[in-house]
Amino acid sequence: MIKHENIPAEQQPARQQLCRLPIYYTFFKITILAFALLLFGGMSRAWAQLAKGQSKFFGCTMAGLKNEGMMPDTLFSTYWNQATPENAGKHGLCETSRNVYEPKALDEIYAFCLDHHIPFKEHTFLFWCCGAEAKWLLELSDADIRAEMEVWIQYFFNRYPQTAYVEVVNEPFQSPPPPKIRQALGGDADFAWVRWMYRKARKYAPADCALWINENNVLKGGARVAKYKQLISLLQTDGTIDGVGMQGHWLENIDPDTLQNTLNQMDDLGLPLYITEYEVDEADDKVQQAIWAAQFPVMWEHPAVKGVTLWGYKEGHMWRENGYLVHTNGSERPAMTWLKKYFAERKKED
Repeated sequence: MIKHENIPAEQQPARQQLCRLPIYYTFFKITILAFALLLFGGMSRAWAQLAKGQSKFFGCTMAGLKNEGMMPDTLFSTYWNQATPENAGKHGLCETSRNVYEPKALDEIYAFCLDHHIPFKEHTFLFWCCGAEAKWLLELSDADIRAEMEVWIQYFFNRYPQTAYVEVVNEPFQSPPPPKIRQALGGDADFAWVRWMYRKARKYAPADCALWINENNVLKGGARVAKYKQLISLLQTDGTIDGVGMQGHWLENIDPDTLQNTLNQMDDLGLPLYITEYEVDEADDKVQQAIWAAQFPVMWEHPAVKGVTLWGYKEGHMWRENGYLVHTNGSERPAMTWLKKYFAERKKED
């Protein structure tokens, strides 16, 4: 997996050159030192991710719209130490027709992660919703559907070999593919179609790439928790699952006790848990901050939770309009101010 570095490699040459300056170049030395300090002060923001030094990551999505590429974002590495493509990695948006790939945005996000030494998570190999469907698959025979899905998985790992995590199947309950796709991959009995995807992913994934599943409306508790655990248990039996993702959409009215109880139930599986796609969609600053303060510590401090990924953080670049933490001008909403204080206090305790 991609490892964090204490000092970004791109800063080393500038520091080394500064140390080599002859002592009699006093004026140049002072000038360059002043410039370096200014540069260092600006760049040091990129080292100060909220969860830096923690045992788990705090990440966010990148490139919400397929053709935006990286969306020049000078703030991302200030806050987050893990990245997920919001749409660029979804099958139907990456392979737009059979064997026709448009990976530019995904390439850029992957390169950003490598350059900044943060883990890259793929989202996702199979998701049938929201314009991400690879509908051209429906025109193929069952054998060709299987062949094309395997080629897609192999293509991905060949192109992005340092991927840290992959959400192989997203929303198997909420947004399953059509019956034709499920039947081609083995059918519904014992979740055969899901298990087929994980066997193929395990076949091609690097040894240090963790395979996750991801689902919505689990953290709210209820019947979906048991169904999700049943599916994951089968994947555990197959030896093809490494982590469990639970989406954080639509939780604004969910009390912390429900979150705690659900996390405790999911912890029975003995797998690392991850909160994915979290946001608090509230226009009122005080309400948003209060929800963050009530919910986030429950998730972050649960021993089974090994990371949290937000589904965007900037105004105007989010699926849920009022979920942002940072305004377009770079100023922070009170919830972000609270988050920074929360992590600062935790670092003091550590």
